[in-house]
Amino acid sequence: MEAHCHKLDSDICGIKTEIKDHTSNIVSLDKGLSGLHLKLQEIETQNRSLTDENYKLQEKIIDQQTRSMRDNLIFKGISDEHNPTENTEEKVKDFIERELGLESEEINFHVVHRLSPREDRGPRSIIAKFERRKDRNKVLEAAKNKLKQKPEYYVHEQFPVEIIERRRKLIPILKDAREKGPEAVLVEDKLFIDKRRFIPRQFVPQMNPQHQLGPPQPPTDHGPQQQPSDQGLPMSVPENNNRTMPNNPMQSIPPQDNRTCAQEDKGNGTILYLLLIKINTYLD
Repeated sequence: MEAHCHKLDSDICGIKTEIKDHTSNIVSLDKGLSGLHLKLQEIETQNRSLTDENYKLQEKIIDQQTRSMRDNLIFKGISDEHNPTENTEEKVKDFIERELGLESEEINFHVVHRLSPREDRGPRSIIAKFERRKDRNKVLEAAKNKLKQKPEYYVHEQFPVEIIERRRKLIPILKDAREKGPEAVLVEDKLFIDKRRFIPRQFVPQMNPQHQLGPPQPPTDHGPQQQPSDQGLPMSVPENNNRTMPNNPMQSIPPQDNRTCAQEDKGNGTILYLLLIKINTYLD
């Protein structure tokens, strides 16, 4: 009996040693997880910064493209003979005089040319870059008034693809606002109702949070910028420290303390269970 107890004491000492080893391993693992958590936080911060920088660069490129197109107009419906020696500038001037009723002699262009062939084999559109912005605006205004009853012709501004997509979503809202009475105007990709910026709810996820938090810049020729009415979202949104940047694959990581305690409890419980099994075996 004494030998049996002595062996049991020896085994218990061995189990205690194993418990210490397991405890040491758990602590080491916990430190490794804590280090990994910090590294993930650094990666998340870097990713958020890169996403924001990428967003700003994209917006700068779009802005530069938009500015380079502000003197351009696209003419659709002008007859196209597919003649390589075609004088497109003279055709545009003739169109301005014949259909818009404007004197074209004093209107000058930097360049006028046809665009790519259309899928329906219709007349290729003509893009014209005006030398003077006021001439371009005069032609555009005349086209809006004179071509209402002539759907075969169409004259419009040129925008980058991204701006076109944004305008496509805003135009139905613009028409609805005008039908209800308020003054509404669409300036590039910005909609103003009663001289206040209107942002549809579906546009908010596409916008960079840092650009939403700052005060918006006033539009040119449309008075000071104000906060929008209840029809749209305000430019400033509540700051959320846990929100990630648009299209950010990294998500916020839960606090480390609770997870660590749970891991320690689970590990100690397993060791205690093995110890009880060992003792029961010797007692039997």
